[in-house]
Amino acid sequence: MNSLYNILLPSPELDQISYHIVNADGIILSTHSEALNFLPDNTDIYTYVQRGIGTCLAENSVYMSVYPIEKTDWLIFSLAPVVPETSLSKAMLSNVFFAATICICVCLLIAVLFGNIVTKPLKEIGDKMCSISAGNFSSKMELKGNDELSLLAQQFNAMSAKLDFLYNEVFQSQLRLKEAEISTLVSQMNPHFLYNTLDTIYWMAKSNQTDAVSEMVSNLSKLMRLSMPGSGDYIPLATELEHIRCYIAIQKIRFQDQIIFSLNIADGLLKYRVLKLILQPLIENAIVHGVTPVGGGAIGIDIYQDTDEIVYRVTNTGKLLDTEELHRLLCEPQTEKKGFALKNINERLRLSYGKKYHLEFGFEAGRTFFTVRQPAVPFKEDSNA
Repeated sequence: MNSLYNILLPSPELDQISYHIVNADGIILSTHSEALNFLPDNTDIYTYVQRGIGTCLAENSVYMSVYPIEKTDWLIFSLAPVVPETSLSKAMLSNVFFAATICICVCLLIAVLFGNIVTKPLKEIGDKMCSISAGNFSSKMELKGNDELSLLAQQFNAMSAKLDFLYNEVFQSQLRLKEAEISTLVSQMNPHFLYNTLDTIYWMAKSNQTDAVSEMVSNLSKLMRLSMPGSGDYIPLATELEHIRCYIAIQKIRFQDQIIFSLNIADGLLKYRVLKLILQPLIENAIVHGVTPVGGGAIGIDIYQDTDEIVYRVTNTGKLLDTEELHRLLCEPQTEKKGFALKNINERLRLSYGKKYHLEFGFEAGRTFFTVRQPAVPFKEDSNA
């Protein structure tokens, strides 16, 4: 019987389990332990054990497993105490803690890797946006794929390209336009013109031509006032004509009968918006390069409307200009002061209205003519940029 128990109890850890054999008369034929005190008093052991064939909780603190022995009326049953939860909790908690630690570490690793995949492109987008805010509108992102971040990068690149275009086409154009306007103002009041005008005033004063001196000084002061910056790029045509009349009045006094001026303006155009300081350089060019080299001549200024455009046409007799030289002055980069005023007019027209508008020139019946076209738009006080 001891050999049977050695088979049933191979390790010391199971020594709390007891095995018993009982016959139909309730006599315990063999036992591994004398501890049957869990049974109520005066209990028929066989009847009690027989009810528990299988495994059941015999009492609150004992598990009982019962199996019949074939070809006999004997029963073999085992008794095992219920192990308190605290006995299992230490090992179980240790295993659970270890498994939880492994899971947390794995989750953290996955979170870091996934976070880098997501946050790295977002950080790059943030850096590029900071670059754009600093004025670098050519910033581009290079993200490949078909996910949302790649789509965001494509939209960012499109926005960057648009900003770069607007910066170069609008802001830079306006900047060059302002520079061209300043250059025009400088050329208007060039030292030669002022010297010649003041010299004429001096000699008229010496000759006691007080009325002529008064008229010339008045026109010069008006001319300088109208040429001052601050009124914006655009003015009413009436203001431009006032400026031209002052300039022509000064030149008439200077050249007397050597130059004949004619000014023709179509009705209803005085309130249209035009670029300021366009006509004077054309008239001065006609005087200096056309009329005075041959000792005198005629200069005509015609202003009229052609469909949706206001047209200036300045013609002069005298010396004809060289066509190839004019093309070079207007189309090639400025490398010398010669032709500066004409180049400046051409540049201002293009920057203000687009490439469609430019300074035109030609020859007709022995005369040189220059033509300027501008959109016919009524002037408004808030139309200046």
